[in-house]
Amino acid sequence: MNRTNRTKMAARRESGSWQFIQEELSCGICHELLTRPKVVPCKGKHSFCQNCLEKWAATQQPFKCPTCRQPSNLPAKGVAFLQDCDRRVVNLCDQLRSQGVSDAAELSYSCRVHEFEEFRVFCKRCEVPVCEECLEEAHDGHPTTTLRRASVERTPAVQALLDEGRDILETYGSFVQGFGTTEKLLDEQKQETETKISAAFDRTIQKLIKTKEGLMSQVDATHKQNLDTVHDQKAGVLAEVAELSKVCENAYQEIRQGGNSLLQHEALLTTMVGKYKAKLPPSPKQPQVAVFNPADDNVDITPILGYIFAQSFLIPALAIPESPTSQNTEVFDLSEGAEITGHHQGNQPQLPSRSVTFGGKGAEEGKFDRPRGVSVTQEGGIFVADYINSRIQTFAMDGAFVNKFPTVTSGGQKMFPYDVAVDREGNLWSVGHTESQTDYCAVQYSKDQGRVLKEISLVHTGLIRGITVHPITNHILITQTSSDLWQFEGELQVYTPDGELKKTVGRQQGMEYPQYTSVDREGNILVSDFKGNYVYKYNKDEQLLVKFGGEGGGEGQLNNPCGVCADDSGNVFVADSGNARLEMFDKRGVFLRHVAMGMARPCAVAMATEGWLVLTDTDDHTVTVIQDILG
Repeated sequence: MNRTNRTKMAARRESGSWQFIQEELSCGICHELLTRPKVVPCKGKHSFCQNCLEKWAATQQPFKCPTCRQPSNLPAKGVAFLQDCDRRVVNLCDQLRSQGVSDAAELSYSCRVHEFEEFRVFCKRCEVPVCEECLEEAHDGHPTTTLRRASVERTPAVQALLDEGRDILETYGSFVQGFGTTEKLLDEQKQETETKISAAFDRTIQKLIKTKEGLMSQVDATHKQNLDTVHDQKAGVLAEVAELSKVCENAYQEIRQGGNSLLQHEALLTTMVGKYKAKLPPSPKQPQVAVFNPADDNVDITPILGYIFAQSFLIPALAIPESPTSQNTEVFDLSEGAEITGHHQGNQPQLPSRSVTFGGKGAEEGKFDRPRGVSVTQEGGIFVADYINSRIQTFAMDGAFVNKFPTVTSGGQKMFPYDVAVDREGNLWSVGHTESQTDYCAVQYSKDQGRVLKEISLVHTGLIRGITVHPITNHILITQTSSDLWQFEGELQVYTPDGELKKTVGRQQGMEYPQYTSVDREGNILVSDFKGNYVYKYNKDEQLLVKFGGEGGGEGQLNNPCGVCADDSGNVFVADSGNARLEMFDKRGVFLRHVAMGMARPCAVAMATEGWLVLTDTDDHTVTVIQDILG
């Protein structure tokens, strides 16, 4: 490497990101290692020694960050009450300070073997500087040279080590500097999310205000109507007794005056008293008052603002040896989890004797992270929607891993799949949402390679969907739910193979929150209603045939049903997630038996050609193949 290139590289390193490490550990005022560091409330969250910052604050009115010059508000009690720097940074600074890294005296040119003896010559055999005593003892007879000549000769070796060390610092400096960018992105994402929550809150408050105003208006109208009725009745009674009141008053005054016309008053009084004596007082009309029945605090009907998803925050990969390449992500879906009951950790599932369970939580091949939908081909291939891992995995009926492919949209965005289905051509359909939670879609993939073939854009709802393909009509059937405050309305959407919405069904029958759907051998369509706790059965023309289930834990009752499928005889199998069991009904919806019980959270179920059942469990992260349904 020539001198010019070496000079340019050195200049680039001097200004490179490896210096970011030193900047993170150094005070921007005194440029020494941080001492009792405090964080300034500026956008950059810059850190300084407490003493340095106190001196700086005494000269700055208004206060500005010493680094970015951004105006910042200090606590009323001063710099000492600013946020402390991260404890790990403080510990690292203390450790470096105790090791004397910042002390130039550490580079002493004295012999470490013989105290107070300075180096005199350089031993060429041992390649170390030595003092006179070392030369007479351990290095007697060794060839030596002057320290100056040795320094010149060792310069290339030292420069090589220096370059290597700076390369390492450059790499790690880039890594550390990336955290600063990530912090900024996290702050921006947090602010954006808080803004969305505030906007959703404001919209909900406006809806509640309108609801309040409507209720108040009803109360006012009812109250006015009641008062008008009372006033009308009172006026009628007063009008009737006015003449009797007048006659009584005149007779009273005649008695007091001792007049001669008392006999006439008597006759008139006798007539009027007789008239009203025989007449009963009118019965008052009972008012229909407005009574407010507040919501039960123990019932979960809280207005829905939205849903918080804890998901992985993508950071650009860096060339650091053995650095992690992926992170598992846990999603907390408030739209489904709050109502799930019936399973306790530690319960052992009661499965039929001939059952095979495989999977377990993980991102490796054959592992799952919250598996949801499942579909089985006529050849016995099992396709599983591996939700958090955003992929479709394929297995044989014995649980052996076959293949996998990532679920992405036509635009290349990662998609988290809720469900998966196989069409007549053997291609796969999956429904889910993108990582940003802004786009919901159904995507058709090629069976073997997972190549995107077609995409249907769906309305954003934030709720789980199911998908299946009708084997007779080849229509794409997708469930959808909309919510307004605590009101849920669900429907089954029927799309043509070209993605055109043909019709919707379900709202007419009161469907609330449909999740999964399938088609039996006769072409009848089955839909599970997660919130309504029913299963709906339609014929191939989407006409309702039967509705069965109902909320509860008894035989034939359901609690948050999810997956649904049917065998060749038309018997219906339901993954009863809230009751942690798999149920069996006949084609009319009559309960037959419990197939399996005590699972963590059964989700989707599919029927194989052999008459076997394939069941996913989102909490145990497993898939179970039940070969003997009768146990």
